[in-house]
Amino acid sequence: MTSIPSSLSSLSNLHTFNLNDNKLTGSIASLGGIASLISSLSNLQHLDLGGNALSGSIPSSLSSLSNLQHLDLNGNSLSGSIPSSLSNLSNLTHLNLGGNDLSGSIRSEIGNLSNLQTLRLDNNELVGAVPASLRYLTRLSNLYLAGNQLKGCVPASLRTALKDRPGLSFCTALPVIPSSYRTSCSNGTAVPTPASNPRLVDDCAALMYGKDTLRGTGTLNWDYSKAITTWDGIDVRGDITTWEGVIYSGTLQRVMGVGLSGLTGTVPAALGHLSNLTHLNLSGNSLSGSIPSSLDNLSNLERLYLDNNELSGSIPSSLGSLSNLTHLYLLDNELSGSIPSSLGSLSKLTRLHLYDNELSGSIPSELGNLSTLWDLGLNGNELSGSIPSELGRLSKMSTLYLNDNDLSGSVPSWLGSLSYLSRLYLNDNDLSGSVPSSLGSLSLLRDLYLDDNKLTGCLPAGLRRVRNNDFSDAGLSFCAATSP
Repeated sequence: MTSIPSSLSSLSNLHTFNLNDNKLTGSIASLGGIASLISSLSNLQHLDLGGNALSGSIPSSLSSLSNLQHLDLNGNSLSGSIPSSLSNLSNLTHLNLGGNDLSGSIRSEIGNLSNLQTLRLDNNELVGAVPASLRYLTRLSNLYLAGNQLKGCVPASLRTALKDRPGLSFCTALPVIPSSYRTSCSNGTAVPTPASNPRLVDDCAALMYGKDTLRGTGTLNWDYSKAITTWDGIDVRGDITTWEGVIYSGTLQRVMGVGLSGLTGTVPAALGHLSNLTHLNLSGNSLSGSIPSSLDNLSNLERLYLDNNELSGSIPSSLGSLSNLTHLYLLDNELSGSIPSSLGSLSKLTRLHLYDNELSGSIPSELGNLSTLWDLGLNGNELSGSIPSELGRLSKMSTLYLNDNDLSGSVPSWLGSLSYLSRLYLNDNDLSGSVPSSLGSLSLLRDLYLDDNKLTGCLPAGLRRVRNNDFSDAGLSFCAATSP
């Protein structure tokens, strides 16, 4: 069969429509009967078009089949992204999109399909993080994700459901929040329409569960008696500060950011429940304790600021699962141990500040994988070993702070290939040898500090343009000009 007879569209009471393993070609939308089926087969529960040669995108109009329980489109050549409108199929128990050419990310809206038991997305070209919202699929028993280019971690609650090996680790298990918190958040005041905003109720419960842990002796005005829609400064169109720094999306559906000050407690693991969080700013407080590994559940997180606190312990390797992270600020704490090599997986990272801690060990060569990184601060630690050559791949690097460590070996000549470099701090280490002539070609370099090492020889003439330096303190003079 190469097409669908238009007469089938008259079968208004049809429950099952199975055309798998035929020779259907073209796009789903162009198949003669499909357009009519979508508009007229309101009772359809099972649609199987798998194992054909269909191409093109998945039409969003499939979402009008409100009674659909089983949708199988596997084994075709479908392309484009997964339509977010599929999340409207609230009765869906089986969704098979495997074995196609689908691209883009896994839509977080799939987490709204609360009746889903089987989800197959394997063998496509999907990228990005596994959405944390998939953990809401409490009935899911079969999950297939392999054969894509996914990053991050898989929600721990899906450990049993995952049937293949997508090459991803599981996220840290989240603390169980007692149901009483969700009940209180559903009082019609904290969340005025709890039935239509169930995920906002979840976010409310997570914040209230972690409130006392977070504030310590500080104060927070979070309270069940405050209606979100009546808080000062609320804009229902979105990106509004509500409970002292908590930002909501435009439809008041999810907490998108948290920014707080005046806190003396610890970072609660319950923050990992805020699955749509993009910004977490707890800098400049007096928070103590460790960084909870559960933050790896924040698959949408773009900016994480925990700097200028009193945090201790090691940097969780699980932070390397935050594939959307662009800014990671952990500076000015009391963090110890080595820098996790997993941070080299943060492919969108542009700024990494780990300075003024008590970190030891070598600089991970994996940091050379951070192709978008332009600002790296590792100074003020106890790092040792040589400067890894892999950092030479960071072609966008503008500011590099490695000073005040115990680094040894020579000043790498490949630093001269970092053409955007404007600030280079290597002072107060155990570096030896001469200053490579390649540094003289760095036309944008304005800050260069080399003192308190064991450097010898002379400075390349091209460094005369560097305005801020410690050359005299380092006992280094410029090389004599060569005669023509």
